[in-house]
Amino acid sequence: MDPDISPLVNELESIIPTAMSENKINGYSLAIVGSAGRLWSKGYGYADHALNSVSSSTLFMIGSLSKAYTVTAFLRAVQAGHVALDDRLIDYYPRFRWKTRFGDDELGKVTFRHLLTHWAGLQHNANIRLSDGGCCDYPTYMARVKHMWQKYPVGTRFSYSNIGFDLVASALQEITGMSFEDWMREQVYEPLGMKSTTSAVKALKGSDVAWGHFGESEFSFEDTITPHIASGSQYCSVDDMSRFIAMHLNGGVVDGEKYLDPSLLEEVYTIPYRDEYQLMAIGMGIGVRRFKYNGELFLSFFGDGPGYLSLHQLFPRLGVGWVMSCNQSMNSFSLLNTIAEKIEAYMVKAKLGELPPNVNTGDLVPKRESVKVDSITLDRLSGRYVSRMSNINIQQEEGALGFQWQGKPCTLKPYSATEYTSETLPLATFDLDETGRPLTVKVLPENGYTTVLDYDGGPADPVGPDKPEWSKYLGYYMYDYGVLCWYYSVQVIDGYLVLYTGRDGFRLQEHEPDLFFTSDNQSVEFTSDAMILPDGVYRRETPSLETLMDAKPNDIRLHPSSLNSLIEILSRTGRVEESEQIKKTFKL
Repeated sequence: MDPDISPLVNELESIIPTAMSENKINGYSLAIVGSAGRLWSKGYGYADHALNSVSSSTLFMIGSLSKAYTVTAFLRAVQAGHVALDDRLIDYYPRFRWKTRFGDDELGKVTFRHLLTHWAGLQHNANIRLSDGGCCDYPTYMARVKHMWQKYPVGTRFSYSNIGFDLVASALQEITGMSFEDWMREQVYEPLGMKSTTSAVKALKGSDVAWGHFGESEFSFEDTITPHIASGSQYCSVDDMSRFIAMHLNGGVVDGEKYLDPSLLEEVYTIPYRDEYQLMAIGMGIGVRRFKYNGELFLSFFGDGPGYLSLHQLFPRLGVGWVMSCNQSMNSFSLLNTIAEKIEAYMVKAKLGELPPNVNTGDLVPKRESVKVDSITLDRLSGRYVSRMSNINIQQEEGALGFQWQGKPCTLKPYSATEYTSETLPLATFDLDETGRPLTVKVLPENGYTTVLDYDGGPADPVGPDKPEWSKYLGYYMYDYGVLCWYYSVQVIDGYLVLYTGRDGFRLQEHEPDLFFTSDNQSVEFTSDAMILPDGVYRRETPSLETLMDAKPNDIRLHPSSLNSLIEILSRTGRVEESEQIKKTFKL
């Protein structure tokens, strides 16, 4: 039986408008779902600058929540016998190509399971922008993928990738003989009763749609339409998403009939390529968490887009879930997270009576005796380690390694020269090359979410070569994101070429003239007037206060977020006085 949520609704009705006002959120919609279907839904605020109201049927771009629907579409093809999860991509989409440093046989190793779980070794994004503004179409995007560099050997590392899901869309078109949009409509939207869910182009040409915002700026049609047809550009209302959640809450049954076989649902609910003690991961299109409430299965994922943020969460075994969307990039994560936590506590307590304790991996990892590790080894392990979402600086202090992990200090106690533990981090494991130089550190926190970070450099490294020919790469670069921009810089530090992306800096390793790779294998290519990263082209820029003062009022360089990006990169590269002048001039 679904719980009585009237006390929860009353609380939400009292806090949501105030929270939206405080966080300057334009529009927001929310739905709470039980096994019987949608229990309550409502929209708040405005969809656009014209102040059209948001309702629970208003369409929002749901970003990476789209991946869960793409997985469902693919599993329907599996269920129909058209394809299998462990089939090779190249057998169905022979046009697939990439650039690789890991061997020509890598191409033939990629399976659909790899693609749908982010284990194919692909880069996160490809460049989808056009030189004169807006984004390219899907065929152009797929053509550009062929020129992307493979990031990691297939099946060896988790590496979040939108490209992987969009390749699945291409394969599904070959497998089914239908457009991806038509297959989604026939196999997902119509059977689930998602009547208004559609593509970006169709949504934005409709009437009940929210437009994305970054602060006070509203994204244009051209800057909103992206070619991420399978990975991130679906438009959906919370009412429609409730139908999808209800399917999961009912074990794959829709309107009394089997829609998705339980064995296929278990593929979604399983942590892929699971490490020992791992309790949390980004799985097949959605986040899988097994540490909540004595190990209760919890699915959760955020999705963002140009001025949008959405969240869906559910407890399939408990029969409860919720979805929410907003059309504001700034300050929106904390709003959605705060509301979701209130809903979660109420709904789980309503189902279980009291909130059971969470599973702590610290109770699962066997305790061992500490050993002595010499200072030379500790110095060798010290340094900066990087990943897509987290960067850490490991330092040796008073004979021990330590660093900050998600705001908590971790002083490592050695189990061996490569395995360590702390009071707040059950396990940290270093992987070394044949010379003893670190390659990676694998971090296992208390919630069981394994993260692998690549070694970027440290105090034991020799001084770099500081090649004279690198001087042509030095300077500042700007990326045009439509309503705003951000700045990167390339400098030489300790003899190494370093890419600064604000507060963070990444050493560049030369592969050939004009082509470099970061420590986590992102390609960086230089031309005479640009720097090309996997996700786009960064044009060479000579930033100055004078240039900004001469800019027209609608110049994207004057957007507050653009200015803050410039201030940060100038400060990071030693131009502190100039950054302070810009901050003072524009009253930031």
